[in-house]
Amino acid sequence: MTASLPIVSARTTPEPSAPTGNAPATDPSPAAGHTPLVSCVICVHNAASTLPRCLSSVSTQTLGDFEVILIDDGSDDGSEDICDEQAHADPRFHVVHQENHGLQASRRTGLGLCRGRYVQFTDADDWLEPQAFELLARTAEACHADLVLCSAWRYRADGITAICNIPLPEGDYSPTDLLDPWIKPLYGDLREDRLVTTGYLWPCLFRRTCLTGVRFYPSIVMHEDEVILLQVLHRARKVSILRDCLYNYSRLAPDSMSKRTTYWPGYWDNMWRVFCAKRRSARFYFADEQEYLPRMETWLLQKLLRSIRNETGWQNPAGFWGGLRNVRHFTHLGSVMAAKMWRYYDPSQFTRFENMTIRLLRHQHFLACYALWAIACGRMRTYKEKTKN
Repeated sequence: MTASLPIVSARTTPEPSAPTGNAPATDPSPAAGHTPLVSCVICVHNAASTLPRCLSSVSTQTLGDFEVILIDDGSDDGSEDICDEQAHADPRFHVVHQENHGLQASRRTGLGLCRGRYVQFTDADDWLEPQAFELLARTAEACHADLVLCSAWRYRADGITAICNIPLPEGDYSPTDLLDPWIKPLYGDLREDRLVTTGYLWPCLFRRTCLTGVRFYPSIVMHEDEVILLQVLHRARKVSILRDCLYNYSRLAPDSMSKRTTYWPGYWDNMWRVFCAKRRSARFYFADEQEYLPRMETWLLQKLLRSIRNETGWQNPAGFWGGLRNVRHFTHLGSVMAAKMWRYYDPSQFTRFENMTIRLLRHQHFLACYALWAIACGRMRTYKEKTKN
């Protein structure tokens, strides 16, 4: 049955969301008497070229009992008008226009407006298969699952591939079952891990109550999905996995965050915040830090090397020597290099060259390490990052 909900299309700018904190428990949206089965949150910022395809895929879902919360995050390319047109055409769509606060703050706002029993997040440059909501919600209801995951089609310049979050057969699992194959790799995946991809929100259907109290970090713009998942997984009594590819994940857009190969401002600061946020969640899964710190410290050193490569990049507006200054002033670099951070570091996860540069860093030979990476990667003109997604 298709839900009949009023349109929220007024071009208003709500109060900015708090930088961090719990998701709001209040429901300021109209028609609160009806509880749709699924709420879909789509955060939009200057996505005019891909948004129509995304909205069309949602509006034609075979499950009719859903609502869509569109958060226009300060768009100025026509996306804001596309959102309004969709809301006027289909009363299941509701729009909030706000100044640009970023993805995490937008998700927090959208989640606070959701009324559905289940919540799904769709990216504005992706699209859904027609039966996505129906199959995900039907599985959640039939299996009494708090979280349902599906596979996805990934679109890249080199072709289309089926990917999944967890390399496990279709079926029902407890959080304990997922500790080794999924949760541990979220704290830093190792070469021997079988993960094809990790930690995305978009293949997930969450029971809304599991998202209550989740902390969003607007200052984290990479690996932000993993930070959220690690706050949620311990609350899920049952997780169901579907092998169906119900989501289409595009890495074709030249400005896609996940595809970006140019200079990243603040890359290291972001990774340090991810490290701290994940460590806060570790208490939910591990009784002893030795169960997760080897992964986390190895991951952090990998990101430190990536951060140094990033600063050597020819597109760094600070220039070559400015990049070196940035490295020397990385946030908490002294803590990372302190002896206590080397208890669990795993040299086998690095190449001989990487281990050599790590030793240089440990003895604070920043110039030598920086120069070696600038030469090795051609100031990021020739270096190709390895990725599992």
